[in-house]
Amino acid sequence: MKDNDIRDRYRKKIDELDLQISSLISERMRLSQEIGKNKFEKNEEIYVPDREAEVLRNVEKNSGKYSDRIVEIYKIILKISGEIQEEIFRDKR
Repeated sequence: MKDNDIRDRYRKKIDELDLQISSLISERMRLSQEIGKNKFEKNEEIYVPDREAEVLRNVEKNSGKYSDRIVEIYKIILKISGEIQEEIFRDKR
């Protein structure tokens, strides 16, 4: 099999994974928004350091060889999740 064929096969698989990942991240953001609404209704803090640490520990524990890099990606996801929740607080006041 030619290198280009192998590369094309890998790229096709990556494209499929990217669609799954983006869909899962989108669903995660939607759920984070719902949690933000609940926090607003209960007048709770947006940022919960213990929860963030728990998420990052779980990611690190289950990410294998690339755990340090995947944790960095999750830090960005958590930051954006917090921003989504902050928008709820701003919009409802």
